[in-house]
Amino acid sequence: PYVEVNNIPGYQPGWNSDRPGIGIGFTRPSEILFVAFMDYKDCTGDTHQSEIGLPGGTLPLGVEIQQLAYMFNVAGFQDIIFTSYKVINKSARTWDSTYITLVNDGDLGEPYDDAIGCDTIKNYAYTFNADNLDPVYGTAPPSVAYRMLQGPVIYTGNVNDTAKLPCSNLIRYRMIKMTGHNKFLNGGGNCVIDPDNAVSAYNFMRGLDGCGDPIINPNTGQPTTYINGNGWADSSPGDKRNIMNSGPFTMNSGDTQRVAYVYAVGRGSSNVQSVLLAAELLERANEKYFDCFNLIGIAPIVNTVPASYSLSQNYPNPFNPVTNIRFDIPFSGFVKVALYDAIGRVISVLVNSEMPAGSYKVDWNASNYPSGVYFYRLSAGEFSETKKMVLVK
Repeated sequence: PYVEVNNIPGYQPGWNSDRPGIGIGFTRPSEILFVAFMDYKDCTGDTHQSEIGLPGGTLPLGVEIQQLAYMFNVAGFQDIIFTSYKVINKSARTWDSTYITLVNDGDLGEPYDDAIGCDTIKNYAYTFNADNLDPVYGTAPPSVAYRMLQGPVIYTGNVNDTAKLPCSNLIRYRMIKMTGHNKFLNGGGNCVIDPDNAVSAYNFMRGLDGCGDPIINPNTGQPTTYINGNGWADSSPGDKRNIMNSGPFTMNSGDTQRVAYVYAVGRGSSNVQSVLLAAELLERANEKYFDCFNLIGIAPIVNTVPASYSLSQNYPNPFNPVTNIRFDIPFSGFVKVALYDAIGRVISVLVNSEMPAGSYKVDWNASNYPSGVYFYRLSAGEFSETKKMVLVK
């Protein structure tokens, strides 16, 4: 996917032209990784072979998956990575009882003292150190958490159903998010170890153990698809794979589904506090995702609409290594704030998107740049202004 900037049909890449995108608004992540993988080309009649720790033994589904991973190098988002997957059924068959599962082997330092858990209401899972001491990280080891931002969408026809998407909503559709949280282990009996065949893997994806038996919540005595869910603490540390399930749903030939996740890492004053810190980052990421990443890294200053365009002198100036730039926009429209070195080369673009009228500030972290004179320019509508700033290290 790309963002159309120059209004010329097709993709013409360049700093002041079209650019790679993520398919959500006009946002410009600091890093983007795009990967496509599939299991249908040149292997139509061949059975997949089992690999170590990976399922196999079935014919190809005829699936293509387009993956995007991206992040923002701005304050508040530097410990967050977003991933999205476009799943396409390119076979001539209908897939019934389909599940999509995110598998994470989140080793935190020493892998054999990890525990897992999930929040069934907010659709996230996490891996953390079972105690407050890790041989690699020492005291207060970090935690990693994963949240399902967007799940498969199914048509219901019910006017009371709405699937909330970034930048838009779908009426008469329902979104399936996390329907189960499960685990498998690096070692143990056949019902709990890494699945090396398709049947065991599918059992885990459905919220069962690898042998197909239901999981029982020890606190209630009832079957559950959420292992170590709310109120059920993990009391047996080990080397665990953390899996988040979503399904079942049906995909007809040619259908496409999009799912999105966010990863966050946190390190607080204790192993438990690290989980809470990572969860806070997931919440922040969730809000920005459904806000189309609007104004990410850009803070509104006041709620009033300014009377005219203006670009303020950065503060502090000189600076090391962070400074903030303030500007006023009296009308909604496309806004660009670009940074230049002393010979006029564009070195960074802080803002490059549609923005509502208002007063804003945006920070620039120049820790990766040498001392010297730099320039920044505000371009909005027919207005353009440039100012000088000095970085002193």
